[in-house]
Amino acid sequence: FSSQRNILIVLMDQFQGDIFAELLEEDRALFQGFDGFSYFPNITGVAPQTHLAMPAIYSARLYQGGSIRELYAESYRDSVFLDAQRAGYSTALYGHHALGCPAPTCVDQSLLLKGLAESILASYLGLMDYGLMRISPTSLHPSIFRSGVGMLKQLTPSHFTIDSLRGLESFAARAQVGEVPPTFKFLHLLNTHPPININEGCRLDEKRRQTRENYKIQARCGIKVFLDVLGFLERSSLYDRSLVMLLSDHGATLTAPSRPYALDGAVKLQGGRVGQFLPLLLVKPPGSRGPLKISQAPASLIDVRATICEAAEICDPPTVGVSVLSLAEGVTRERTFIDYRLFWRDLSGRDEVPAVDLQRFVTSVSVRDLGTATDVEGRGMKDK
Repeated sequence: FSSQRNILIVLMDQFQGDIFAELLEEDRALFQGFDGFSYFPNITGVAPQTHLAMPAIYSARLYQGGSIRELYAESYRDSVFLDAQRAGYSTALYGHHALGCPAPTCVDQSLLLKGLAESILASYLGLMDYGLMRISPTSLHPSIFRSGVGMLKQLTPSHFTIDSLRGLESFAARAQVGEVPPTFKFLHLLNTHPPININEGCRLDEKRRQTRENYKIQARCGIKVFLDVLGFLERSSLYDRSLVMLLSDHGATLTAPSRPYALDGAVKLQGGRVGQFLPLLLVKPPGSRGPLKISQAPASLIDVRATICEAAEICDPPTVGVSVLSLAEGVTRERTFIDYRLFWRDLSGRDEVPAVDLQRFVTSVSVRDLGTATDVEGRGMKDK
């Protein structure tokens, strides 16, 4: 980190925003732990999955149909990473990214998320698994590679979820301050991405049931380590000179909650299809202090770039999106998000969602009423 100024963006993939409200309710100390932050529960996502959500976060661009690769190319040519670089920041993305590197520098998650020594060990064991397979009878190959992972590599308990959590721990523990240019660090982590396999001790447990309660436990582990990162910034006297954002790219399709509201009615708890469009967003501008605030401003993930531009004062706001820090509560605002039919959920290897399978929703209501939203053809948002 720079001793001057820093921008730290931590994205925990598929962290459903209302889950954070439940965590706050169960541990009121988080209101103090998130010193200077604002929490935006009235936020809509832009797409139900990472692939079509990230261009909106990087570059305030929505998928409107057509080539996905071209959308990413446009996002890389005009992005928040380049905004920061032009403002004199050393800019890098750490962890997960798709369709090329969106930042001037990308650090592979195998190094960030597992640490160099563990990464090298896992790589060697993986090579030994392939060597073992080559000298073994074909009948033994299924025993050597179970679920796509070699038997030797399985000796190092690993999964992208726990690797991401450990990576964030390592990031907090190894962070240093130097006389270097201002830094822009974007971490895209998978610790809150399914499957649900992290237990109450924040350890890998492949036998976890896929329930809302267990998802919340996994999310709590991520919040705990994120607070360690904030602790480093505080101890290093960087807290007041840093813009910090915690967000997700989309929500999840969790089971329905056992109660309708959290935080004395401030946040409606959602389940099913609607939950996919409820990402997480918390923002701490430089110099901001005080207990966590809850803002009901009608935010959208399309606002991330504008928020960074305004809060860090690194660029003029983009023509799409507004800073959520300047967005008033109670204002009526149209927000757009897309969905597509289930058989398009795996977009790997595909460059386009056919227009017939693409749904575009426009809503001007609070996320409390998102289940009543309709798309341009009048179809309802509710589960079908």
